[in-house]
Amino acid sequence: MIGVEFTVPTGYRLTNLPDRVVAAHRQGPTVIFDQARRDGLDLMGYVMRSWAPRLKLRQRECITVNGLPAVTASGRTRIKGQVRDLRLLAIGDGGDGVFRFAMIAAPTGAARWNRDIRAIAHSFRRLSVAEAKSMTARRLKIIPVGRRDTVDALAGRMAVDDHKRGWFELLNGLDLPGADPPKAGDLVKIIRSAAARRSKQVAGGFNPVDQHRAQFIHGALL
Repeated sequence: MIGVEFTVPTGYRLTNLPDRVVAAHRQGPTVIFDQARRDGLDLMGYVMRSWAPRLKLRQRECITVNGLPAVTASGRTRIKGQVRDLRLLAIGDGGDGVFRFAMIAAPTGAARWNRDIRAIAHSFRRLSVAEAKSMTARRLKIIPVGRRDTVDALAGRMAVDDHKRGWFELLNGLDLPGADPPKAGDLVKIIRSAAARRSKQVAGGFNPVDQHRAQFIHGALL
């Protein structure tokens, strides 16, 4: 089990989604944090050939983030017809995984936003074993679907702070194209609390701890 934490500067709002954390600034920039596998590629090869193979990346650099190997690069792209600058940061997890930060911003104010992504990068750290264990007070449970159960009703039983339906759909493959809603008698997965006290973290996923800090445990749920 590996736990990590990062903080975002003042002005960013953290949103917890089933597969990523989004930090959006009120003046425009957005930072997306998630995780992926690099399938045996080194970090630079992963960024260039897997994560952003169609972008003309510049300012490519190998760096270290609090003892972890990392690669950063920048580029320019179009999103919904608008020109946007892109700053990528890939951090190795010590195995075949990679933690990813992508900052998307308008070309104006690029220097300021680059300072923000550097601040986020320098805040990224591994959690201690004790910190990680303190965040695993929720467990996966398999339950049968009742005759009157709906997706929203089942999702409402998830012991997560927000985006209950998104978590439920992700766990049960309902986010895939063509997926059918569960019917009576089907078995589905939900997240339940394993302790009376409230936990900061859903095991196996992302969760903002407060307004500017997020923690993540991976490898504990699946």
